[in-house]
Amino acid sequence: MRKDSVKFIDTIVTASPEFLDAMKPEEVRRYFERALKFLQQEVGAENIFSAVVHMDERNPHMHLCFVPLTEDNRLSAKEIMGGRDKLVQWQDKFHDFMAEEWV
Repeated sequence: MRKDSVKFIDTIVTASPEFLDAMKPEEVRRYFERALKFLQQEVGAENIFSAVVHMDERNPHMHLCFVPLTEDNRLSAKEIMGGRDKLVQWQDKFHDFMAEEWV
């Protein structure tokens, strides 16, 4: 492992305050469970080591940390996250996945 390797990535999942405020608490829970499912599919459930939902701030959000391992078990944040274009693709995929349940 290189000394400058990215060893984990911390992501934040949220939605607009208006969207989440309109939900009942059990729906908010389902929202974050579905978001977790998306990230498990994208980065591998075995690579996620923390997923914590914060309900004590103005807008609920989830911090999710994972190790950026490739399918052949190499540590590579660049391959997993990519550049700007790949991040836009991730965002679009996440939106489409979540929109299957909430339009």
